[in-house]
Amino acid sequence: MISVKSSLFPLPLLVIVLLLNYGNLLVQPQAVASVKRNCDPIGRVLGDDDRTLKKGSVVCKGSSLNPKAGKLVTILCYQNQKVLQLAKGKVDDASSKCVPQAQIGQSGQCTPQSRGNCPKPKNPGSEEPTIISPYSSVILNPRPSISWHSVSRASSYVVKLEGKGVKWTRETRNTKFAYPSQSEALRFGSTYKLTVLAMSGDSPGSASSYALNMLPNSIAQQISSIVKQIQKLNLSPDEEARDLDTIYMSQKLITEAINVLLARINAGTTNPTLHRLLGDRYLEAGFPVNAEQAYTQASILAQSTDNAAELAKAEVGLQRSKLAQQS
Repeated sequence: MISVKSSLFPLPLLVIVLLLNYGNLLVQPQAVASVKRNCDPIGRVLGDDDRTLKKGSVVCKGSSLNPKAGKLVTILCYQNQKVLQLAKGKVDDASSKCVPQAQIGQSGQCTPQSRGNCPKPKNPGSEEPTIISPYSSVILNPRPSISWHSVSRASSYVVKLEGKGVKWTRETRNTKFAYPSQSEALRFGSTYKLTVLAMSGDSPGSASSYALNMLPNSIAQQISSIVKQIQKLNLSPDEEARDLDTIYMSQKLITEAINVLLARINAGTTNPTLHRLLGDRYLEAGFPVNAEQAYTQASILAQSTDNAAELAKAEVGLQRSKLAQQS
């Protein structure tokens, strides 16, 4: 029992203080939904338009949405890599469509029964300077870094890029190349041809070419706007990386997605989800060997933390990456 000296608190004042403190306990606000929830999240709330789910809250399977009058709830859906405007109801019901890609359609899956759907490997060992990055033809960065696999007998490499407003050629002995700072940047909505030519002395050898498609400016601005929204949520670095991966993949920006995941992995994250997502991106880009390495690490980390959901996803990824290496 707490005793209070009456000389310090006269009885009437003591009663008032106790009543006020008790009233504060009764009206103490409690978060209806915290940013973190105990589930395998399927998405995140990006706006303030739900009556109960706060901006930045993750949503789980079966989560109910209760938008404010005349509003829709903006959800970043991890499962199908879309930004959705959803009405009242379950976040993953038939009308909402925040459901896994596999539920939308099974076509295009890399399976033992459909190996033709496996991405063509871009692994080292060929006699061509196969382009590694950009990892896909659709890009957002107007000054992308360029890299390629080495060719055994090449003494140097010639890199060419040409398209609307851009035409340059550079020679290097390395297999990585920074976009020339003095050259004009790529233009949004335009297509460019990137070529890497292996040289043996002064004699040209094998070559590898790639089309680079810059996003239209309107879509690039939308992506940039959502990226800024995510960065203002004050998420943990791992959570932010997952969200950025999702928004980049909504436009198939594999290069940007891989770069954001690699940044966290190089920083030492032990989050199995990020390692598994990196495996997914490498597999989509046509690098099954890299994908297998990422899935293997994801599996190890998932086992060490008893994360059954991520372990299952990593094991599926391992099977797919091994199949892709055989295609």
